[in-house]
Amino acid sequence: MFNKDKAIAALLIAFVSVCSCSILHAEEQPSQAKYDEYLDQCNKFFRPDGKACWSLGMILDERAGAGVKTEDERQKIREKAISYFVKSCELNYGRGCNSVAIRIKSKNKKEADRYYDKAKKLGEEYRVMANRGIDARRNGDLKTALELFDKACNGNYGFGCRNKALMFFKENKSKEGYALLVEACKKGDASSCYVASLDKSADFAIKAEENCYKDVNCSSELMVDICKELESNNEYFHSTKLAKFGCEHLSGEACSIYARNSELGKGIRKNMEIAKKYYGIACDLGDSYGCDSFARLSE
Repeated sequence: MFNKDKAIAALLIAFVSVCSCSILHAEEQPSQAKYDEYLDQCNKFFRPDGKACWSLGMILDERAGAGVKTEDERQKIREKAISYFVKSCELNYGRGCNSVAIRIKSKNKKEADRYYDKAKKLGEEYRVMANRGIDARRNGDLKTALELFDKACNGNYGFGCRNKALMFFKENKSKEGYALLVEACKKGDASSCYVASLDKSADFAIKAEENCYKDVNCSSELMVDICKELESNNEYFHSTKLAKFGCEHLSGEACSIYARNSELGKGIRKNMEIAKKYYGIACDLGDSYGCDSFARLSE
């Protein structure tokens, strides 16, 4: 028999696994020009920018999962990303410290703790709490996990609320879980808005779209899911806008959605030239639908 709470819990777990690693901050668009701009800012002789270094790391982290053919190549990109996170932390940008800790904790817990501690001192206390809560949950310490998620949630960090909701759903406490999802959504967590939209209305899907532009936990995969949910509610304007954003974040499927809507004139003025261009980008990023559609428009 289908268990709705367990299905939602599984979906939230999937988002946690996606969002705790390869996440691109929604303000940063990974075009080569933007990458070069961050590179210049990060490597300035006077006053190098820690946030720019962190943004470089996030771009590389995302690229490691997009179109990279070999594991060796992927590992080299990720190691380079970590080097920028380390530099970001050294320049006292808290998210850089947090990003290093997440990526090294499985191999060097003591060193990860050092980075977490510095992140907390630099104003990332609630982000660190939520990440430590995930670690506690994975280790079976559910009491500690719940306490950490609760503190993060009360600190206005939506990701903490979402993880607390996950624990309630796994205990079949759907009423409490939904309430926490809505709270997480209001506190800026795009994933929570998306999951709430599956049971509520298009309003949550639109809120998910809006949050994706500023939510560090909104992965390219999540953007595509939100686009599909928006379109199921005939919200093509919001879907098309988010699809283009997802395409800029190296999601081939998002590029195909944007191209298709450009071809059909859904949510955007019909433009076959733009459609063909973005189908081509989708194909380059490994999306088979994009390749087939590009070939079709090239006949």
